[in-house]
Amino acid sequence: MLFQYPFLEAFAEAMRATLAGDIKTLKQFYDTELGGSAENWHLNLTPLDEEMLLYVKHIVIRGSGHHITQVETIETNDDRSVMTIDHASE
Repeated sequence: MLFQYPFLEAFAEAMRATLAGDIKTLKQFYDTELGGSAENWHLNLTPLDEEMLLYVKHIVIRGSGHHITQVETIETNDDRSVMTIDHASE
């Protein structure tokens, strides 16, 4: 059902594959660029699918160590959404 909503599919697959450490799947759906350090990393994901590119320019996932701390999605109309994940209670 997610395949009917390219924006949601792009977001869900980015999160799932990143959390699973599944670089093979990420590379099936995205051009990937990893930067930063182990304590302050970012993963830039640009969709490869032309239909997804109608909605999503890119997704930036930021983290520290094994934790995702932020997911930023930039849409083609330059709207952006930012989800911040707080791991303080762990």
